[in-house]
Amino acid sequence: MTTTYTWNITKLECSDADNDGHCDIIISADWMISGNNGNNISTVTGRTPLNIVISAGEGLTEDEVFANVTESEVINSIQTVLGTQTISQYQTNINNELDRLDLPAPVIPPLPWVV
Repeated sequence: MTTTYTWNITKLECSDADNDGHCDIIISADWMISGNNGNNISTVTGRTPLNIVISAGEGLTEDEVFANVTESEVINSIQTVLGTQTISQYQTNINNELDRLDLPAPVIPPLPWVV
């Protein structure tokens, strides 16, 4: 069965580089990769340092600034930092856990010497 992988950003950490009380640079992101094989779901989580400069522009509120930064852009930045080899290892870990979850429940026979 094919596994489908989904990335989500769960938290962003920002820096206020010019001390104006607003986020200017996204310096890290917490993320989660979920793998779904149709029977079970397994996840891997992590935090990746980033350096995404946010251009505020004149008169924009912080909410308006963040409206211009998409989750997809943050995920692409994370994937670039992690690299294909690391992402492949995360997917292998997810697949191994899904394989384990798909196994039938173990049978534990009674031990004759345990009374």
